[in-house]
Amino acid sequence: MNARSLVVLCFVTFLVRGIIAALLPLGNDEAYYIMYARFPDFHYYDHPLLIGWAIKISTWNFKFQHPFFYRLPAILLSIPTTVFVYKIAMAIRTPKAGWVAACMFSASFYGSVISGVFAMPDSIMVFFWTFSLLIATHIFISNKYRPEDKNELILWFGLVVGLAALAKIHAVFLWVSVIGFAIFRNRALFKKWEFWVGLGLTSLAFLPILLWNFQNEWVHFNFYASRVGTQSGFHPDLLLRELLGELGYQGPIVFLFILIFGICRSHTIVKRNEKFFLIWMAVPLIFFIWALSLFRETLPHWSGPAYISLIVLSSITVVDILQNQKIWLWVWGSFSFMLIVLISGMMLIFYYPGTIGSKQNNSNYGSGDFTLDMYGWEKSGKQIAAYIESQHLKTLPIYSHQWFPAAHLDEYLSRKSGNVLFAVGSVEQIHQYKWINARRGGLPQSDSALFVVPTNYFRDPVQLYGDTFYSIQLLKKFPQYRGGRLTRYFNLYLMRQRKRHSF
Repeated sequence: MNARSLVVLCFVTFLVRGIIAALLPLGNDEAYYIMYARFPDFHYYDHPLLIGWAIKISTWNFKFQHPFFYRLPAILLSIPTTVFVYKIAMAIRTPKAGWVAACMFSASFYGSVISGVFAMPDSIMVFFWTFSLLIATHIFISNKYRPEDKNELILWFGLVVGLAALAKIHAVFLWVSVIGFAIFRNRALFKKWEFWVGLGLTSLAFLPILLWNFQNEWVHFNFYASRVGTQSGFHPDLLLRELLGELGYQGPIVFLFILIFGICRSHTIVKRNEKFFLIWMAVPLIFFIWALSLFRETLPHWSGPAYISLIVLSSITVVDILQNQKIWLWVWGSFSFMLIVLISGMMLIFYYPGTIGSKQNNSNYGSGDFTLDMYGWEKSGKQIAAYIESQHLKTLPIYSHQWFPAAHLDEYLSRKSGNVLFAVGSVEQIHQYKWINARRGGLPQSDSALFVVPTNYFRDPVQLYGDTFYSIQLLKKFPQYRGGRLTRYFNLYLMRQRKRHSF
């Protein structure tokens, strides 16, 4: 496989990702990260700074406000990321192995969609993660560079890992992997001054993180402590759910590809040092997430970047033991399965008649329907905005009870109606909105306010704000339909007569 094949792969996947990005409405997380960009900072409650600044740049400071431009950083970075995967496998074995690795990475849901389409921290972190993995490969495995040049690469590794950490803290596991590998295979690394300076360069990336947290009572670290803290008891069922989630995020064919060729068959094909390196670049993060999942709920994309080195390992193995025809069956089977799932998912989001969630009563209609995170927000936002204008309510603030659906309402309702939105609740519920509220002048003390809530995320405003307002009245229910059938309602409330002791 030559460079032309790689160019074709990158071009075709870029087009597919661009089409998906243009067609799919925003998900909950994406709408929330757009609020990062609207209120840029050196750090945020949930994540470091890069995703917010990347969106701000890709939209040219919001001159281009469309999901495609919000997702443009992910789409663009997916091209060099794919090239890095190719180069890692090529540096260890052959261009053919690189081609297979690039294809299987592009055929995984995590590599192609989650980090390759959506406006999420993963899209930037995976770019730097893969770049770091390529550098580490040249340091420890390949013979492309002289020893003195490899020492310089250690400095570059530290710098790039630092940039990855500015996208997502998970990147620190790259150093855990390298240190673990060096303990067993290359202890001379610890005698090099470049190793310690490289660690220092990564540490520099934490300065804005530490400064922001110092100014804000270390809330980010408290947030992460709560996410890695244990729930009550031992829950092996949560580990099973995590494993099934990882299988789904990689895609069953890619996951099976890794299991057969990376885990089971590679010991007879791949050199011991190469296999040890590639496994060590995956194991710390994966095992940490698995161990954590025994005690609390986890999310399968947390371990996503660790699978990149396992895809490379599997690709090196498969080109040595299978004929081209059988290799192509794996590649095309993976791509075909992914495309079938993507098309089916988009059809489900746009055309499924009604809801796949709760239909028991009006108060929580649609609850549990995950497709509604990407359906109908813009149309419903326009309807509610038009009603607000007709009732002369544009001067009132809009309240929301949680970071989602607050971010969606911000994007699709508040921008259209002109009402300023505030998320009102504890910091654990509203997340970055605590600081967004402050940037918007602080919670208003107006006598009246609006509260908007979709029934799939319904919360009773009397329970939420009954201590703040004497009168809470349902103004209107806005039904939302899909395929001619009801999916959910958007409830609009008018809250009046603020109590003096409130807030």
